[in-house]
Amino acid sequence: MSIFSYLYSERSGDYCEYNGDLKEYILCRDQDDPERIFLDTVLKRRPNIRVCVNYHIPIVENSISNMIIRYKDVMKLDRNILICPYIFYMSDEKRSNAIIVSDDYLLSLGLYYVATEKDGVFNDYKNFIIATDKDIEHLDLIMDEAFTKRPSEIQRELDHINYTSFDDLYENAQRKADMIKEEATDEILKGADRAKVIQKAVSDWYLLKKTVYVRYMVDKEILNEVHGGDNRAQRSRAKRLADGIKFIAIADMWRISK
Repeated sequence: MSIFSYLYSERSGDYCEYNGDLKEYILCRDQDDPERIFLDTVLKRRPNIRVCVNYHIPIVENSISNMIIRYKDVMKLDRNILICPYIFYMSDEKRSNAIIVSDDYLLSLGLYYVATEKDGVFNDYKNFIIATDKDIEHLDLIMDEAFTKRPSEIQRELDHINYTSFDDLYENAQRKADMIKEEATDEILKGADRAKVIQKAVSDWYLLKKTVYVRYMVDKEILNEVHGGDNRAQRSRAKRLADGIKFIAIADMWRISK
């Protein structure tokens, strides 16, 4: 079964809010909805594209319990807290691809890594999925090359556009984590639904940790030049770097007050 067929068979309401033609979904949105501009732009690029909206990606518990990512707070919440805003999918007569899209490139990568890891919901389709943010130029690149290049090639192009090195990626991830801390605190103090704010913040911190860990582990240059080919040393360092993505503990977020 192709990734297109797999997603096509998913029913709205099971794992996602909507699954169907993008053009039909746009008609359901209010005329003044700011998301319509983004969605209309995607539709113009691919009139027959389909979309899953707010797709729930289950967390693989083994990645937490065996201490690959040392962030136990994420397992204190619903296993399905990871929500991908959009998964666009399309096909031609030879191949099909899917595009994971969120507001932030590193978070999209995290969603991809969780979904495609061993026992992940899309593990069988990891070679047919691309992750990106809502930048229209990035989506244009994907649309232009979706059926002429392998998704892994397109992903490398997007990586080079979004960061220059692992150190650059890591700095961006740390800044994003700090931004989430500030925004979550601010929203709670303004009276937002605390449970929803906590759920979103925890899921985003987990995705950043996941991205940092995986990107460090797949970097062959780091393996050879920094760790002399020692996989165990690379893995140990990857865990410490993931630990370096700071967060606010759930208990502390519940105690935030004016």
